Amino acid sequence: MGSVYPYNVKGRAKPLYRIVYRRPDHKQTSESGFTRKSDAERRLAEVEVSKHRGE
Repeated sequence: MGSVYPYNVKGRAKPLYRIVYRRPDHKQTSESGFTRKSDAERRLAEVEVSKHRGE
């Protein structure tokens, strides 16, 4: 299970989004730079499906 977090960038009015999740080896990792929350949630769902498939 992962999470989506907004973060602000200086000089940008709207926040960007970061996803944080655990890899199968139990190390925490993140991906950032998503401009829309829905894009971040979609990527997080892709990661979770891949983990369940064992990819």
